[in-house]
Amino acid sequence: MIFKNINSRLSSVLLKKIKVLPVFILCSFIILGFTKSAFYINFEDDGVLEIEGWVLSDKDDPLNKANVTVFRDGNIIHVEQTNSRGKFNFNLATGSVYTAVFSKDGYVSKKISFNGELPNDFDGFNYFYFEFIVELFPYVKGVDYTILETPFVEIAYIEDSEEFFFEEQKSRPNLARISDLKNYTYRYLEYRDDYESLIKAADKLLEQDDYFAAMETYNNALALLPKEKHPQKQIDYIFTKLAEDEDIAELSTDEKMPPEDDLTSLEIAESDMPEEIIAAHEDETLPGTDRKEKETDLVVQVKEKPVHETKPENNIFAYFDFASYYVDEKSAKMADNAIQYLKQNPDMNMVLYGHSDTRGNPVFNFFLSQLRAQAAYNYCISKGISPDRLLTLADGQNQPLIENAIRESEHRTNRRVEFEFVDNYKFKEMRNNTPKLSFRHINDLETNNSFSPGVEIMVQFIAAKNPIGTSYFHKIFQGYPGTNIIYYYDTDMLHRYLVGSYQTLDEAESASEKMNNLGYDTYVVAFNNGKRISLEEVR
Repeated sequence: MIFKNINSRLSSVLLKKIKVLPVFILCSFIILGFTKSAFYINFEDDGVLEIEGWVLSDKDDPLNKANVTVFRDGNIIHVEQTNSRGKFNFNLATGSVYTAVFSKDGYVSKKISFNGELPNDFDGFNYFYFEFIVELFPYVKGVDYTILETPFVEIAYIEDSEEFFFEEQKSRPNLARISDLKNYTYRYLEYRDDYESLIKAADKLLEQDDYFAAMETYNNALALLPKEKHPQKQIDYIFTKLAEDEDIAELSTDEKMPPEDDLTSLEIAESDMPEEIIAAHEDETLPGTDRKEKETDLVVQVKEKPVHETKPENNIFAYFDFASYYVDEKSAKMADNAIQYLKQNPDMNMVLYGHSDTRGNPVFNFFLSQLRAQAAYNYCISKGISPDRLLTLADGQNQPLIENAIRESEHRTNRRVEFEFVDNYKFKEMRNNTPKLSFRHINDLETNNSFSPGVEIMVQFIAAKNPIGTSYFHKIFQGYPGTNIIYYYDTDMLHRYLVGSYQTLDEAESASEKMNNLGYDTYVVAFNNGKRISLEEVR
């Protein structure tokens, strides 16, 4: 959503677009720019969380007419179906907890929790926006999907970013389990025919009291689908039966088991074993072997990680999940290569550029790209890089690597942080010009902006260590929709947000008073050719 030229269009847009509104809505603004549009809704007492997203298959295909059902306190409050692009959109009042269910025939259903509670001392504004993707994979009868009966992720207000995001730390274990469940589903589909044939043969052998052959066949079935309960249950039954059978109990141990030469017939070839079974097998202590001795042997065999003395092959620092700014393990490996090179070249510095994909709200995407650059910056510092050698900039959705991305894998390529190595001279020059490099009109992100020549006066309403989200702009867009909101990343490493520009102090002070009436704590600032000057110099 791009906010542009609102004053000249607002009245006509309202007449065309706002025709039928629920009684409880106080006001609604339809704000147009290029081909994007958005709407804001004020509930009587609560704020609003606008939710936008897409339902895709795990093959990245949009799922048309997937069902989206939202519950509050067990009651249905919203029902819709996705469009041909798999898209959905709904609004939630803050202050309550919701559960959204995403379903389609032939696919597993997934649930997501929305915790709309805000901190008791929250003094921000009443509009929030969040977007995400729900991936559904095929439902297969016989697979245990119990984990999906409860919400697998929670979206809540995160105080660090002052916006609504996934609870990363809480959600990641469940996401990993669901990834395993999806893999198991496809493995089940692939091996099911062979598995069922083995089970049928084993059950027949068991009926014939051919215990050892039945046990071997059940083990072979487990090698295909280790999570299946039936073969393990039957193996346990065989052991119980063997222990209870008086005739077999009187046999010697050698008579109970096949000859030593035939023991391999009961074992599963390691190449046929699933990775998780191999890992568990390798972790066992060998009979007659002291565990400490084994650990010592393993330590001797560990090789040191290679030192990256050459530049990384590409300039990608990290890729990100949808609506996320978490540097995951895969991306951390790429990032570590760049950091290693930076450590070995103290005369070089790093510029980090944050990017988003091209879907959704451009203002939110710009904010998200800032958070991604900041996450990369924090990751570098955690690895011992001095902040003085780092600079973060953000481009939002304006610089996609794949311009006409369709599939989710292509969108993921666009959700990235890139890095650039620069020498000390160029780095100093870039840091001194940071305000000009990062200058943005929040209500016109696609236009390249810069400070006006000569003296320019603005009204600053916040300077923050971390980027601020869309909620902070909402009242300005509502109260003064024609006002330009300016953002830049200053040389003091603060994110500054202003409105302007004005040619006289009287104009700026009048705008500052209006902003104060909206609840902002503002003050007037001035620039001369983009360089900060005092108000005394202006006078």
